[in-house]
Amino acid sequence: MQIIRSKIPDQPNWEAYKQYGITNPEQVLKKDLMKRKDLIPWEGIMGGQMAIYNENLIWFMAPNWCLAYVEDGHIGGYMLLEFRIQKERISWKLLEAQLTD
Repeated sequence: MQIIRSKIPDQPNWEAYKQYGITNPEQVLKKDLMKRKDLIPWEGIMGGQMAIYNENLIWFMAPNWCLAYVEDGHIGGYMLLEFRIQKERISWKLLEAQLTD
């Protein structure tokens, strides 16, 4: 039997993003993503509004990926995104999304 060891994914190289004058790139990215409702591929149900309500439900992985949990209070799911920081501009690309509820 082979033992499989779990490993936490590596974090992005946050130091590299500081060259753009961003002292805390992880926090800046989280705040930016939480505002970007246009990236969420689902509509809320029963009067709910889909959003990322908790920044602790945003995880970053090297080299420049992000996994975020979105919900409306009734249904929820995960989005896998790619991010880029160029100069003072942040861009996001939705790679995959799946509802879980």
